[in-house]
Amino acid sequence: MMKLITRLVVVFLIQLKAVEGQKLDHNLHQVKIRKEKLQDYDRIIGPVEYRERRVLSVTFSLSITRLVYADTKKQTLTLEAWEVKAWNDEYLKWKPKNFGGVGRTIFAPDEIWVPDIMLYNSANSPDSLNNLPTKHVTNVYVKNSGDCLWFTPKTYTSNCMMNVKYWPIDEQVCTLTFGSWTYFDHEMKIEPLTLTENDTDTVLPSNGEWEIKSIKYVTGKTDHSNCCDGNYSTISYHITIARKPAHLLFYLTPPSVILGILTLMSFFIPTESGERIVL
Repeated sequence: MMKLITRLVVVFLIQLKAVEGQKLDHNLHQVKIRKEKLQDYDRIIGPVEYRERRVLSVTFSLSITRLVYADTKKQTLTLEAWEVKAWNDEYLKWKPKNFGGVGRTIFAPDEIWVPDIMLYNSANSPDSLNNLPTKHVTNVYVKNSGDCLWFTPKTYTSNCMMNVKYWPIDEQVCTLTFGSWTYFDHEMKIEPLTLTENDTDTVLPSNGEWEIKSIKYVTGKTDHSNCCDGNYSTISYHITIARKPAHLLFYLTPPSVILGILTLMSFFIPTESGERIVL
C-alpha cells in the first residue's frame, strides 16, 4: 500500500513539474514576443498609413453600465460605461510556431499605438481632454494576427441641452459624439460593432430619478467648424432618458395636499384665536 501511495505521489510531482515547466515556457515566449515587437516599434506612427492612403478601420462600442446623474441646471449628463476599441496593427504580427505556439499576449496602452478616440462634447475643462476620466488603466489584448482589443471603463460627463417644459413627465435626448483629434477620415475610420443602427443594450440602466429608454448610434463626419483641412470620422450615441414621475409625486404630492388642507382649515378658525396666527 505504501509503495502504491509513493508511486502516486511521484507521478503527481512529475506532472506538477511538467505543468510548471509549460507555464514557464509560455511566459518566456510571451516575453520574447513583447521584446521583439517593441524593439523597433514607433507608438506615435503605429499602423496608420499616411502615404498609401489606406484607411485604418477602428471598431468602437460603448456599453453603458450606470446612469449616474442628469443635471438639468448645468445641462450635463454623467454616465459610467465600458468603452471597447478593436483594430489591426500589422507591426504586431508574429508566427505562433516561432514562439512555442503562443497566439496571444498583452501590451500596456503606453507601449503601443492606440486610437485617440475621445468624447467631443465633454463637459470637462479643455485641459482634461487629453486625459478623460478613466476608472482603471487596462491592458490591450493582441493576437498573433495583429488584431488588438482594448476594454476601458470610463466615466463621462457630456453637455446636453435639456428642456423641462413638460416636467415632471419630460424626456430628454442627449448625444455623445466620439472621434479622433488627430486622424482624418481618409486615415482612420470609426465603425460600430454591427452594421445597422439599433439599440446597443438589452438591459438599460436607471437611477432613482431617471431611466434610459433607448440608445441609438449613427456614424458620420465632422470638420470641427472648418478648423482643419479635412473631415474626421465620428460615431454618435443618441440616449433618450425619461424622468420617473412617481419619484417626484411621492415626495411632492403629500406635503402639498397637507399644506392645502391646513390652509383651508385656517379659514374656519375664529379670527381672535391664536391658533390661526400660528397656522
